[in-house]
This record gives sequence, structure tokens and C-alpha cells, in this order.
Amino acid sequence: MDLQISSLMNNITTKVDSYKSKLLSSDTLDFSNYLKDNFDEIDKDKNGLLGKDEITDSASKNSNPEIQKILDNKNIESIISNIDKNSDDMISKKEADPNSNLGNILKSTYNEFKDLGSNTANLGLAAQSLTQKLCQNYYANANMTKLAASAVSYLL
Repeated sequence: MDLQISSLMNNITTKVDSYKSKLLSSDTLDFSNYLKDNFDEIDKDKNGLLGKDEITDSASKNSNPEIQKILDNKNIESIISNIDKNSDDMISKKEADPNSNLGNILKSTYNEFKDLGSNTANLGLAAQSLTQKLCQNYYANANMTKLAASAVSYLL
């Protein structure tokens, strides 16, 4: 029996990893980590923001194979727009580090829950909202965000 459960769990884990790699924008997450780790070095004009030219110039000189793969796939503009949450064509340190916004997301969700009281339907909507915010914050694509919100709805 334990062997069957172990086999089933391995199968589920493999399928989840497969779906995750298809749905999550891993290039965006990898690239945001690159920007976060090298922000001050990339920010040539020291204005606290990374422009597209600073980013592409730095990335083209980088020897990291993951970064080069992103450049080779020519999807850098799409990735930059995914990271640029306020659409000002500049990337701030906060935008490059999705973890830096986590506290604000949780705080706003806490306030939503507090304001809604004990109405279960409203709490479900707040949980879906939290799921969507977290997915967007961690660069999940639209399909992943929709799937995660559906999963939360199902669980509630």
C-alpha cells in the first residue's frame, strides 16, 4: 500500500512540475532575479531605475546561460513589460524583487478580510483576490492566475 501511495505522489509531483513549467513565466522570474542581484551594477546613471537600454546592454554582456537564452529567444521586451508593474518603461528595485511587495499584498488582504466580516462569500472573493495578486506579483501568466483562482474557489 505504501508503495502505491509513494508512486501516486511521485506521479502527481511530476505532473505538477510539468504544468508549473508551462504556466509560470520562469524566464521572467529568472530575469527579475538577475536584475535584483545586479541592480546597482546595471543602473549606470544611478537614478534608482533601470531603463530598457541599461537592461539590454547589461544582459548582452552577461555570460549567464539562462540570461543568454532569454536574449536568444528575443522575448526580453515582453519580460521587461511583465516586470514593469506600473508601466512606466522603467524597472525599480521593488519591481525587480517580487518578495519586496509581499508584505503590502498580505497587509491589503488582511484589511480586506477585516472589512468583510464573517460573510463566507465575501471571504471567498478576498481569497481569490489574494491569489490573483500573488500570481501577478510572481509573474505567473494569465492562465496560471486563472487556474490558481479557480483552485481557491474550488477549495472554498
